[in-house]
Amino acid sequence: MDVDRATLFPIIPGIELLYFIKDCPNEVTKSHSALKDEPGTIIIQKSTVCDFGIIYRLGKHLPVSFTRYGCDMAVLINVNLLHSEDMQAFQEIWSFVQSMEEQFQLEGQFCVAKLSPKLKEVFEELCQIPLPPTMFRFYMQLKVLEILIQLSNLNLYSKQVHFYPYQEFAE
Repeated sequence: MDVDRATLFPIIPGIELLYFIKDCPNEVTKSHSALKDEPGTIIIQKSTVCDFGIIYRLGKHLPVSFTRYGCDMAVLINVNLLHSEDMQAFQEIWSFVQSMEEQFQLEGQFCVAKLSPKLKEVFEELCQIPLPPTMFRFYMQLKVLEILIQLSNLNLYSKQVHFYPYQEFAE
């Protein structure tokens, strides 16, 4: 995923929303992701052509068979840069975000999950926001939190969730 070609919107410090399907005047958006070079950044991306999402660590390589589906939207999260004050009203989400890497075992694998109808609807609602979204900033924050709520309720043992090892490259 080429973060530099995305339209980027910081949600709160430690969480960014990236659009790959919309263009926005450059002066309205931040052009450099604060999270793309930070170790431990987690990516939740929605596929362009299928109704599934992929959760993985930035810097890891997905197999080519998964990258061909593209990405129209992604949420970047870095727990180390999140402030508990920003998440104090959402204690359950804060606990989930803090345990995401361990829960999904993202150090050695990535997760592919079929999007539930509710989660698919949240992503579609985010796609409908007119850009630039200056009037919709709070709405975007709520929708990203809603994505995290939906993921926290994900049954990791269902037939709709699969784990795969990252692609390894010879050094």
